[in-house]
Amino acid sequence: MKRVLVLLAVSVACLAVVGPAAARDSQATYRLSWDGCDPQVVDKVFTGAAVYKLVLSGDNFTPGATEDDNLGSDFSIDFRPVVSGPLADAWRFDDAGCQTGSQLGLSAAAFSKTCLTMQGGAPLAITSYSVDPGTPNYASLRLANTYNNVSPLAGNRYTFWIVSFDHTYSVAGATTPGVDCGNAAAQMCIGATSAILATIRGDAAKLQTKIGDSTYLTWNTPATCDGVPTVPATWGKVKSLYR
Repeated sequence: MKRVLVLLAVSVACLAVVGPAAARDSQATYRLSWDGCDPQVVDKVFTGAAVYKLVLSGDNFTPGATEDDNLGSDFSIDFRPVVSGPLADAWRFDDAGCQTGSQLGLSAAAFSKTCLTMQGGAPLAITSYSVDPGTPNYASLRLANTYNNVSPLAGNRYTFWIVSFDHTYSVAGATTPGVDCGNAAAQMCIGATSAILATIRGDAAKLQTKIGDSTYLTWNTPATCDGVPTVPATWGKVKSLYR
């Protein structure tokens, strides 16, 4: 256990460059999509018990130590209902929620031969799917990863994360306690509140949304996600998980 805590502390220290003052804009882009890397699939409709996959990928990288050579990444993704109110039980993948963390799968492997992994050797990830008890109307998924230096090639698309939501126990209607997790038919907005590379030169590069892509993904076809607020996560919140 002591070794695990030390490794986590090292990982947080390595990604401490992600503070707003240190960050610069990168020409590289990120994309959220259902089911794959390319093209972007913006909406997914709940059709019953199944595993639904969200893929976080990036492209438009420029090789070279002063550009996109990196040894880590840091993303925060918010999940919010379109209609104001508590987050649906079907989306409570936090350990205290209906689904629990057992129904959430996280992988930094390549999605396909045309969407290579961004993860280098000796990876160490800090991940958290959390719901703030004070404002239980949204969830935040933190995906931070450190690894040996990666030099992405121009023209390639890379997988950062594959997020698998196992909705085997989800239902469209109300929750039956101890049996299923309800309201999976509720409309949701899903969007990144931070998207950052930790570069080998010691600064943080903010990834941009790809031109032409939707900033948000949707669940069950909401008319719009404009005006749905997001709350940027902080490193203090992440570090507090490991005290």
